Amino acid sequence: MEPSWIADLLTPADATVLVPAAAVALILARRLRHCSISRSVRCLLVMLSVMVTGAMLIDFERARRLANILAELPALRGRAAMVPNYSNVWFAHDIVFINGQSGELCGFGRDLVLWQGSWDELCWGDSDGDGLTNGQELGDPCCRWNASDASSLFDLASRKEYRRWKLSHPSKPDTFDPDFVKASTPEDCELYDPEAYWKQFRTFYFAKASHEAKKVPWSPLKLACLAGMLVLFARWALFYGLLSDVFPWASTSLESVTSVAAARVVVACSAIVAAMPAYGRFAKLARDDTMAALPAPLSKSQRGSTAERPLTSRESAALFVASFFYMDLTSGIIHLILDYAPFWLPGIGDLARGFQYHHDDPTAIVRISWYAYVSHIHVLVPVIACLTCCSGASRAQRLFWFFGAAFAHLFQTAHRWAHMPSDSLPWGVRSLQSCGLLIDTEAHMRHHEDLYHQFTILSGHTDVVLDGLARVVPPSRYDLWLVIGIAWFFLPAALDMWSQRKRTPMDDLHLSIL
Repeated sequence: MEPSWIADLLTPADATVLVPAAAVALILARRLRHCSISRSVRCLLVMLSVMVTGAMLIDFERARRLANILAELPALRGRAAMVPNYSNVWFAHDIVFINGQSGELCGFGRDLVLWQGSWDELCWGDSDGDGLTNGQELGDPCCRWNASDASSLFDLASRKEYRRWKLSHPSKPDTFDPDFVKASTPEDCELYDPEAYWKQFRTFYFAKASHEAKKVPWSPLKLACLAGMLVLFARWALFYGLLSDVFPWASTSLESVTSVAAARVVVACSAIVAAMPAYGRFAKLARDDTMAALPAPLSKSQRGSTAERPLTSRESAALFVASFFYMDLTSGIIHLILDYAPFWLPGIGDLARGFQYHHDDPTAIVRISWYAYVSHIHVLVPVIACLTCCSGASRAQRLFWFFGAAFAHLFQTAHRWAHMPSDSLPWGVRSLQSCGLLIDTEAHMRHHEDLYHQFTILSGHTDVVLDGLARVVPPSRYDLWLVIGIAWFFLPAALDMWSQRKRTPMDDLHLSIL
């Protein structure tokens, strides 16, 4: 193996993400050595360590796989910058290999090595013999792209590659279709016609929208996660004053109603548990432990204490706005990771397959039921439940995640609306899109046109942050973005724990007076 492989793989993007992560880990380790920590904090740190370790293993798998490839075939170094849309063929993570991962080179891979990565030679070739040139399959039918244009912002006027959509694999033979060529090639290679291009792109973007709806089987895992979310919110509403925080102007009446409901729930659960047969010593102990674990409804004095002080209207409104922008950026981070993650990764591989297929068939999410699409986010419920449990969530954090769950369902729904023609949407949806509260069709079309920018799918306002970071950490570095995503998910819990430690009794007294 050549000694330069470490320098090739440890890029500025790695330093941007991994160095701060290592610094934070060292600071935490040093502080934890000199102070006692609670059981909840210990659980949170264990959870964080497990998730970060998983992300680091994914990073190591990528680095090792690329190192082995470069050791065997040094000519493939920098191959992603040798051809247009190298990472955008949805079903092939690495288009020079037969299996899309590593090992034996496919026909296009052999041609790339033969021509030493010269796109001028590769573009006019036909590696799979299907009658379409490699340029037509990879979005550059006029062969105008060059290596200096790699990963740049798509701009038709610059006359680089013609498109980043409707791509096909240059080593997977396709049936030659004259309509495909007509619908994805400019009439004049000397001068791209923006009007004709936009018509072709809109036809692709809304293709199959009117086709028959597809039935998706129910997922037991997603149903279980949905049930867990509803139970979690019901628990917060009955025993922790969630409804009073959602509707602070009616907190007094709501707390009295939920207190009565909580008392009835506890009595019912106690009766059910007490009626359970307890054969043997261990069964009796388990039943007694269950009885002890049942939460008691808050008394009037507890509801008025500073520890469980209802949030003010101003605080609830601030958390509503913060949760909106947090979930907008969260939608973009999730979208970015799954757009580039390989299918063989455990856990997220199947989700990544669906996200990447969406670029090949944009209206597929419209042809399935609302629940079938929205339920993808339900698999994150166990993570949020563990975060709130381990961090000893305050009322503010619980309200934040409650709003976050609503906005998560909304960004999935807004994504579907962004793939429907504007004239088919209800007036209320169009109004929310026009005032910038929901992402509109034209804005989201830019993502499908460019693929490297505009990842958020709620409102699009936080794209300025995500696009700026994507200039430093390329979207194709799914391993680093996974580390960023984990840190982002833990941020609300960490801030909540920090604020609880910093808050003094006088602060609570002052806030209660306000």
